[in-house]
Amino acid sequence: MLTSSVKITLQDSEQLVPWGSQTGGIPYWLDGDALPLDANGTPLNFLAQINFEELPRAFHDMGYPRYGLLQFFIGSDDLIGLDFEAPTEQKNFRVVFHEQVLQHPEQLTSTKDWSFLNTIPNTPFEDRSPKKMGFELKYELPHPQDFRFEGLFEKILNKFSAKERDGIIDELWEKLEQEGHKMQGFANFTQEDPRYDTEGYETLLFQLVSDDGLMWGDAGIANFFISEKNWKASRFDDVWYNWDCA
Repeated sequence: MLTSSVKITLQDSEQLVPWGSQTGGIPYWLDGDALPLDANGTPLNFLAQINFEELPRAFHDMGYPRYGLLQFFIGSDDLIGLDFEAPTEQKNFRVVFHEQVLQHPEQLTSTKDWSFLNTIPNTPFEDRSPKKMGFELKYELPHPQDFRFEGLFEKILNKFSAKERDGIIDELWEKLEQEGHKMQGFANFTQEDPRYDTEGYETLLFQLVSDDGLMWGDAGIANFFISEKNWKASRFDDVWYNWDCA
């Protein structure tokens, strides 16, 4: 039942490169390529990017991509690009994957004027200063919030009385916190897991919480989910975007 998780730490740094893993700031982008827009033609807010080469080697050994740059863009509307009725339709959010990463600044719009980013409203950042990502491989047990919890623990929990079962679950709620920024592992929610009665989004692609200068509504949490198959195949066109708050 243990599953791997890549814990992400955010830190201020003056040594950022355009193709590095970071939140906020200026995204890696090829000069001449059209920028991601929402359904109304408004530029999307840049949230984060992750360079797979920077992830722990053990993570690569599990079959996940070794190369490429994964980016997350979100909307500037009141729901920050979230659509409760169609959480996988990338109209007001976008997940972009650059299979090949060019490390030549003159070919990137990262060297151009990105001041317009400061005019896009409803960003979860308290300021738009970039933060560099650090990564560490961890292992986690499923939290009772996770939609797979009952299925994973059903045989074990059925050995106990209803009262004992409730006590065990209450204790797990307290001890198995899934907080923090991370990739994979088990997601955390301020309300509930929205993935009940769905298939194909069992894997946590990316989680970013309210911390380190970030605020999702009222101390909320943002999650991006994907199928294990698509992630290992570097297919990011079918991603479930969710965020909730207290």
